[in-house]
Amino acid sequence: MAWWSVTTIWRWLRFLSKTVRLSALTARNPANLPLTIHELERHPLGTQAFIPMKGEVFVVVVALGDDKPDLSTLRAFITNGEQGVNYHRNVWHHPLFAWQRVTDFLTIDRGGSDNCDVESIPEQELCFA
Repeated sequence: MAWWSVTTIWRWLRFLSKTVRLSALTARNPANLPLTIHELERHPLGTQAFIPMKGEVFVVVVALGDDKPDLSTLRAFITNGEQGVNYHRNVWHHPLFAWQRVTDFLTIDRGGSDNCDVESIPEQELCFA
């Protein structure tokens, strides 16, 4: 893993802040098993990325679909804590689940404030093998 100087990171963040929305997001509580979801969201205007700030493991939930999510394609993944996720434009996903502890993320949203469609879905219980 590469570590950059504070000055380099600051310059990079200043550049990004002119073109994208940056924020810090805290997933306040770890998820309880089984995971249950009631809605999915997508971002039609741009990508959205999440990077865990302290190497915490988190859960990614995604589905294919055009106007509505195709629940037959619903998948959940557990990250290894050393990777972030970048959702392509229009990918249906659930907001992040922290896995084992409270998790802080750097969030990069390239679509602006009107960049979120939310779709209610029948309750889905997610299990992991």
